[in-house]
Amino acid sequence: KELHALIDRLRAAADEASNIYTDFSITVDEEREAFDNMPESLQQSEKGEAASEGLNTLDSALDMLDTVMDDLNQIADNIQETLD
Repeated sequence: KELHALIDRLRAAADEASNIYTDFSITVDEEREAFDNMPESLQQSEKGEAASEGLNTLDSALDMLDTVMDDLNQIADNIQETLD
């Protein structure tokens, strides 16, 4: 019974991570679009390079969040298999 509750919590956490991923992804896309709309001279300035590095960091964070979602679901699946 407790393991089933844990599975449910893991699945809920994965769903919440998915919702966060979606919102975060939209924000990153908006930031990328703002960067892409900067004049090239500004993109190549110190401010533009910092913005580009920030976008790379945000992309890495999205990748990590995607991994977390997969890991949470995998953990839930593994626990479920032990119960079947």
